[in-house]
Amino acid sequence: MAMALISRSKQSARQLLSTLLGTTLLLLLLPITPAAAASVRDQQWYLDAMRAEEMWKVSKGAGVTVAVLDAGVDPNVPELRGQVLPGTNVISRDRPAHSDDIGHGTTIAGVIAGTGAGNGLRGLAPEAKILPVTVVEKSDEPRFFEGLDSVAEAIDYAVDNGAKIINCSFGSSYDQPSTQKAIDRANRKGVLIFAGAGNFGKEQRRGKSGHQYPARLPGVVAVGATDKQAKHMELSSYGPHIALTGPGDVTPQRCDGTQRICIQQGGTSVATAVVSASAALIWSKHPDWTANQVLRVMIKTAGRPEADKDLPRSHLIGFGGVRPRMVLLEGEGDPGDPDTNPLFAKRYAERSASASPVSPTPSASPSAESPAPAEDTAAPDSSTGATVTVAAGVGVLVLVGAAVATVIVRGRRRRAG
Repeated sequence: MAMALISRSKQSARQLLSTLLGTTLLLLLLPITPAAAASVRDQQWYLDAMRAEEMWKVSKGAGVTVAVLDAGVDPNVPELRGQVLPGTNVISRDRPAHSDDIGHGTTIAGVIAGTGAGNGLRGLAPEAKILPVTVVEKSDEPRFFEGLDSVAEAIDYAVDNGAKIINCSFGSSYDQPSTQKAIDRANRKGVLIFAGAGNFGKEQRRGKSGHQYPARLPGVVAVGATDKQAKHMELSSYGPHIALTGPGDVTPQRCDGTQRICIQQGGTSVATAVVSASAALIWSKHPDWTANQVLRVMIKTAGRPEADKDLPRSHLIGFGGVRPRMVLLEGEGDPGDPDTNPLFAKRYAERSASASPVSPTPSASPSAESPAPAEDTAAPDSSTGATVTVAAGVGVLVLVGAAVATVIVRGRRRRAG
């Protein structure tokens, strides 16, 4: 009887969580076990898989600033000391961008540019700089994208303050017109924007929408997540907009605010950070390349299963998993036309030449606007994972069971119309 009650309690909690997922922007952190007893670096398995140590002999991301649009970044954790620029908080002017009550933004910054000091996270681009821009905040008062333009404002701030790459490890089920305009401005100024596709793959297979913004918007490189076998993670959202993937399986992350490191599922949040760091490595090695050229070589050198290498982009993994080593160590990837966007040439060709970041000539590279094969929408046979999607607003729900602690921060806005 006791076990049955526990089972029903867990089921109810999961049903409640599923309901909230469909209507709010939220943050889910799912700690599994503390990581302090072992070397954190040893548990960052993807660094070895990507041959990070070899790549660091060629590039560590120096000279590249990555804006982390997230829940703030704590610059006082050992691995981020000296790595974090001043930044700003676009939703709460009385709080600095160097405040992170959740730990998510600090994790993303560490995955990108952590030095590994103090047994902390080792970033894939450990000499890149982090520009924190707070768009998400846990609070007792509604602070959910106040003014309705905070994402656009955050993108504009990042561009105006020297970011070459903007990392968006968050998502929302609704969109606002101002965001697209800011994305277009960033593209015109040669800034790359990477955004997590979301962790709603299971919901999509049940017929629900898994669309997440800003990843769905033109001008944004949508990132999916793969497991340790480089296969699509079951939780990773999918669709024709997916461009690249990164490792999102179990990794060390900051939890309980920023005080501890736990082993957690990363999902598309961590995957996006790895993709952003990969771009930083390449751009640092080739500072004369444009954003279009950096993105093009990332697409051309992405890893896909041998049987799929000649097929159009996949709904599940896009053009494949990022492999910066192919550029840095093997010299592969033709950067091509500096003025033609490899994903969004058609969109920008239709716009005024004076307002376009690309030439009107369509790219010879596979286009994001080409439909993906229909069979890729079938549910894959891959490992499962836990969701990490950033959110903001008010309220905290804690589910305790099977060593799982979940923080959900609910927003007050709803989809327009």
